[in-house]
Amino acid sequence: MPVHLSTFHLPSGARCLREDCIGDITLEDARSVLEQAGPSGPFYGLPVLGLTEQMTSISAEARSLFGGGTGLSAVWAAAVVTKPVIRVTINFLMRFNKSWKLRLFAREDEAVRWLDEQVRGGAAGKETR
Repeated sequence: MPVHLSTFHLPSGARCLREDCIGDITLEDARSVLEQAGPSGPFYGLPVLGLTEQMTSISAEARSLFGGGTGLSAVWAAAVVTKPVIRVTINFLMRFNKSWKLRLFAREDEAVRWLDEQVRGGAAGKETR
């Protein structure tokens, strides 16, 4: 599967979902991710770190599924995006979903630091954009 899911702990100790995206992401891949991270999945509600450096493309069907109100916009998410084409796609999905809880980064350490700050802020009852 081109999306490998695992968990790790942020510096604050909070559990976080790591999505390593590799190669071409298809509709079937998107469905699998949503099964695992959606309301009935084992990773539901966890903040998400998405790594796309090895991703080459995402199909129109997968984009449509991710952009279709999956309920995942309620969690903090950071994506490490180094390819301009992938960045444009994710920016479009962010605007389409009006997602304020997703931010793009060029480096993994920056993304992890930001996610940790958001999780800590959310635990204190405040949201940060």
